[in-house]
Parts: sequence; structure tokens; C-alpha cells
Amino acid sequence: MTSFKLNGLTPGRELVSSISKLLDGYNIPSVLWGDCLLSVYGVPSGCNDISFVIPDDLMERAQDAVKEAYFVPCPRGEKCPVVNPRRTSPIPHAHFHIREGKLLEPAVTLDLHLKSQLLWAMPDFPLGILPGNPNFMYTSDPRLPEEDKACHRGRFPASLYPVKMPAVSRFAEALVLLYCRDADPEVTNRGAHWQLLHRYVVVYCCDWHGMLDLGLLKPRLAEYYALWAREPPYEAWLYASRLAAQMRENGELPPPPLPHRPAGGASLGWDWVGGSV
Repeated sequence: MTSFKLNGLTPGRELVSSISKLLDGYNIPSVLWGDCLLSVYGVPSGCNDISFVIPDDLMERAQDAVKEAYFVPCPRGEKCPVVNPRRTSPIPHAHFHIREGKLLEPAVTLDLHLKSQLLWAMPDFPLGILPGNPNFMYTSDPRLPEEDKACHRGRFPASLYPVKMPAVSRFAEALVLLYCRDADPEVTNRGAHWQLLHRYVVVYCCDWHGMLDLGLLKPRLAEYYALWAREPPYEAWLYASRLAAQMRENGELPPPPLPHRPAGGASLGWDWVGGSV
């Protein structure tokens, strides 16, 4: 248990760390996701959400823990832009509004995602990470880029409560699997979204910061990134299409999420189709 309450904390790394501590206090392992995760890898991204991935069987407990800390459940239901089925990024299983959007000040939400929807191939999340863990790391890990306080990216300071995140090799693998699941335009338009994140991995994790060792990836997933490093990456796209077909045939992929737009292309009245990672 934990005594943490939202109490007007402004969005930022201290709040991310506090939420991780909150969930750990309820014995709920969580892994960072979304724009905040990208920023820790050194990607220049905004932080219009604070996202965590939660084990499916602990999602209800996680929501209860967050409510106990005075996070506000969304009152808009299906009309909230966060759950707009047309958005290209994944829709959270549950979300809470931290700050409502204003002029020049975007809305900020706490988004909780199911492990089975994003990181199904990763092992069970640990409450604590032992040194040398090949799958998970802390946001303060010295292997991450140095903190850039001006741009709010890079690793967290060691003074903050440690937040668990996927090791960069596992994140890179997860993005390929997500693309293979979602690339079919007849099912969802999220394939292009994952392609954008593939570019981030190549440019920032490989080229700029040298964090990604393709030798640590499963061979057929490493081949995809090796092809992506070439310009233009047409061969990578063709390879991914073949890989996705093979994985579907072998039953290696879960079913994709709901279509990105209603049957027949009807509009449900949302006016925003963005979203983060």
C-alpha cells in the first residue's frame, strides 16, 4: 500500500515515478509505455500521456489503486478522444484525466494498457529487476542516454523512484510484432504508426545513441531492422509483409484490435484522431 495522492502534481517525471511507486505498493508490476518511454530512449517526443502496461489479470486492481490516489476516471465515455477508434496509436484499456487541455497546453492522461495487447511476447513483468536482466531495465539505467533536462529526455535521475521499462531490444522486437499484427489496412491503420516508431528506433536507438544491438534480437526480427537501416526501406516493408503472413499462418500473432473506423466508414463525431505511442 502507499499514501501517494495526486494532489495537483504537474505532469512530468516525478509524477511518472510516483505512479510506478503507487502500483508497486499494491504489488502490481507495470512497465512504462508511450511518449514518456520514447523520451527515455532519447527520442524527442512530447509527453501528452503517461502510459503503463499492466498484466491483464491485474488491470482491475490497477484501476482501483489509481482511483484511490484521486485520479479521475474519464466522464466522457465513448465520446472521449482518447478512445476514438480512428486514432492510429493503441487505445488504452482504461484512462484517467490528469490535466484537461487548454490553449497552448495539451491535455494529459494516465493510460493503462493490457499486456496482451502490446507486449504479449515478453515474459511476466517483475516487481523488481535484477542486474543483467535482458528483458527489462530501469529508467535510471546508465546505459540510457544522459538526462537532457531542457528537453525532458534521456534517463531519469537516480533520486527518483525507479520505473520499469522494456530493454531496448525487447521494445524493438515488440514494435515489429505489433506491425505484423496491425499492418493489414483492411483491419487497422496502425501499421503506419508502428513504422514511424521503427524509424525512431533506427535513428535514435541505433544511430545516435548506439543502444540497440541487433545481435540481441531474434534473427528474423533483427533482419527487419537491418533492412530498415537502408534508404529507402522498401525491402524492409516487403520483408515485413512476408513475415506477417508467415506468423499469421503459424498462429503466432493475436487478433488485431477493433477496426480504426466503424463499418461503412461512418463518423461517430470525434474531432481528433491523434494519440501517442
